[in-house]
Amino acid sequence: EDVCVTDNLQFEIDADKFDSMLLESKTKVIDVRELNELPAVTEFEHARIPLSELKNNLHELSADTIIFICQTGIRSLKAAAIANDFFENKYRCYSLQGGIIAWKKIHEKQLT
Repeated sequence: EDVCVTDNLQFEIDADKFDSMLLESKTKVIDVRELNELPAVTEFEHARIPLSELKNNLHELSADTIIFICQTGIRSLKAAAIANDFFENKYRCYSLQGGIIAWKKIHEKQLT
């Protein structure tokens, strides 16, 4: 039932692609970290559905594009694979490569 990691890589997007997709009106971002995990994400709108609860909540999601984020990109990659299986290509589902920590580091460098 588990999907090979190399198969999951097709679901990953880098920070630049993520930023451009955020501008699309029909993109939804889902943080799959547990509710108490930091760093907090305040830079863009998103929903929080922990990975442990994702399968029970996928039926509530609808968007042309769904991007999953987490701390380092590992859980979000798993979430993207789960969602792609569930939605059977009805929506485009991706994972932010490197997670929110890598994304924030890139944006901190851009500000300095």
